[in-house]
Amino acid sequence: SLYCNLVVIHPSMGKYEVIKRFLEEEVDPVLKKEGLYLCWETFESRRRIFGGVDRMFNFCRNTLFYRICYDFSHIHKEQEEILKDIKENIDIIKIFHISNKLKNSIKQHYPIYYNKEEIALDFDKIFSFLKKRKFRGHLVLEYLPQFHSQLLSDSLKLKNEYGYG
Repeated sequence: SLYCNLVVIHPSMGKYEVIKRFLEEEVDPVLKKEGLYLCWETFESRRRIFGGVDRMFNFCRNTLFYRICYDFSHIHKEQEEILKDIKENIDIIKIFHISNKLKNSIKQHYPIYYNKEEIALDFDKIFSFLKKRKFRGHLVLEYLPQFHSQLLSDSLKLKNEYGYG
């Protein structure tokens, strides 16, 4: 046993109705039997089965065994839109993949406390909200290899300032 009830998956390419039927007929019975949740990692690509995160949120809100892994690097929205996403969907978000991105750039998976002038997101605001809401899901720091040396210090900061860890 893995002692885990959450599995993160990327939404695949394909036709929504075909995949939805496959999930209902083949996957749901396994999830129910094993007591598992599949957490869709947020991707905004129109080519993926949900065609965007809003449809993904709606799908998970209306099912028993599917939840969200909110990946900040794969969401191309401004801070306030991201906070709105989280506030409206906190009950179906089980995991956060946490990293920052550079302003006006496609560069992603940067440390959450990188150079403040260069980063797009203020994680202190995000973590303060999560603490206020008593979020008890999982936080996963997801950095580029050249920033792996910052994983421990950022993890300790999360633990000490927000009680995560």
